[in-house]
Amino acid sequence: MSTEQTTTRGLLVAVCGIDASGKTTQAARIAEHLRDTRPVHVARQPTDLYRGDDLVRSVASLDCRTPEALRELALLAAFDLARHARTTIRPRLARGETVIADQYVFPTYAFFQASGLTEIDWLVELNRYAPVPDVTICLDVPAETAASRLVLRGGSLRQKQDIDLRRLIDSRQTYLEQPWGRRTTYHVVDGARPIDDVAHDVLALVDSAAQDLLDGPSGEVLASDPAESPQDRVEAPERTPPLADEQSPTADGNPSKPPRTPEQGTSVLV
Repeated sequence: MSTEQTTTRGLLVAVCGIDASGKTTQAARIAEHLRDTRPVHVARQPTDLYRGDDLVRSVASLDCRTPEALRELALLAAFDLARHARTTIRPRLARGETVIADQYVFPTYAFFQASGLTEIDWLVELNRYAPVPDVTICLDVPAETAASRLVLRGGSLRQKQDIDLRRLIDSRQTYLEQPWGRRTTYHVVDGARPIDDVAHDVLALVDSAAQDLLDGPSGEVLASDPAESPQDRVEAPERTPPLADEQSPTADGNPSKPPRTPEQGTSVLV
């Protein structure tokens, strides 16, 4: 008798956005919503191993972030994601678990773009073997709103003038422009509304993605070697240029933003 077992691949949900956009809150809502019907794991990227790594901190603390130093940091970030995918994300997906990734690969792109490393094709190539999210929720809030939330968070003593507003503005624009390539599974959700209203839209998107996984080819048995599965790779997709006029995100999640020149001086990717 064969002992081989087949497992339906689990759902991979990515939640991203600038600081204080509500990522952790909505990731928890998604987990609570799904736990009655399936096993759920909430992961955070970058991992604590990356955040606490001495080499990462030594590179990230350089007073002058040269292109060489930024490339080195990008390699370390890609290694952290590759390790996280190998040790946690792929095994759990293979067991049929739902993985909710807080941020995932997208803050890497946003950080390096804002820091002046505009080689987005190279960054995408570095992370091409990261599992592709079945649905990505980008929580969009104005930078000023995020700054106010950061001041109030956890009884913080931070003053609004101490917050890097330029970084928040630049990062938000990167999330909206999606210079890594637009995908139909990437949805921009207005995160400035009341939490329950945001959660209503977020959960509807997650439920739709879960149903698509069951109905479509991607819901079939995960390949025995996920690292070699074509559906499990982040390819560098064809990108469409942003529209010329600056507008709010459209109903289909594809905002219209003008291209920008990333500025130096953003904070560490931690």
